[in-house]
Amino acid sequence: MNSQLSTLETIGAILSFKSNTDLLKNKIENNEIDWDEIVQIGSRHLVLPTLYYRLKEKSLGHLISEELLIYLKEIATINRNRNQSILSEVKVISLLFNKNDIDHVFLKGSALLAGNYYNDIGERMIGDIDVLVDINQLQKAHDVLVENGYEELKTISYKPWQLDSKHLPRLIRKDKMAAVEIHRKVLKKPYLHYLEPVILLKEKRILSGIPVLDPQ
Repeated sequence: MNSQLSTLETIGAILSFKSNTDLLKNKIENNEIDWDEIVQIGSRHLVLPTLYYRLKEKSLGHLISEELLIYLKEIATINRNRNQSILSEVKVISLLFNKNDIDHVFLKGSALLAGNYYNDIGERMIGDIDVLVDINQLQKAHDVLVENGYEELKTISYKPWQLDSKHLPRLIRKDKMAAVEIHRKVLKKPYLHYLEPVILLKEKRILSGIPVLDPQ
C-alpha cells in the first residue's frame, strides 16, 4: 500500500470513534506505524492535538515513545491555551457587536469552542475567527472592529456589497491570537441556499452569551 495512504488510514483510525482499537493496538505494538510521517501529515492537516487526545481516550498513549507522547502533549497544551485566548476574543467581539446592535453569529471553529462540543478545548486547532454578519451591517461591523484596534493585513479599496467572496478582508490586532473574518455568506453559488445567511442569523442559539449556529 502507498505509504502516505497507509498513514492517512492510520490517522483516520486514531481519530475515529468507531475504529477497532484492538487492531490499532496491534499495529502499534508490531511497529507497523511510521510515526514521523504521522506527525508530518498530522501537522499539515492540523490534527496533532486531536491525535493526542484520541490516543489517550483509547488508552494507547503508553504504547508510543515517551518522547513522542511528550511532544504531542506539549502541542495540545499550547493549543488549549491559544484556544482559551481565542474564546476570550470571541466574547469581546460579540460584546462589541451587541453594543452596536450588529446582528451576528459565529461559525466554524470558534462556534464549536463556544458551543462546548469538545471534551477538551484544546482538541481543535483554529485559524481565524469566522463571524457571519447581517449583509446590511457589514461595513458597520468592519468599522467597529477597526475602531477597536483591528486593521487589515493590507490596504484594500472595497465596497462590501461588491465583493463576491464569502467574507471581507481579514482583520487582525497585534495583541490578539487570531484574525477575524466578517462573513457575508457561508457558501458560494450554487450552494448558497443550503446555508442561507438570513436563516442562520434568525435561528442562532446563544451559548454563554455567544451567538452560534443552531446544531442542525
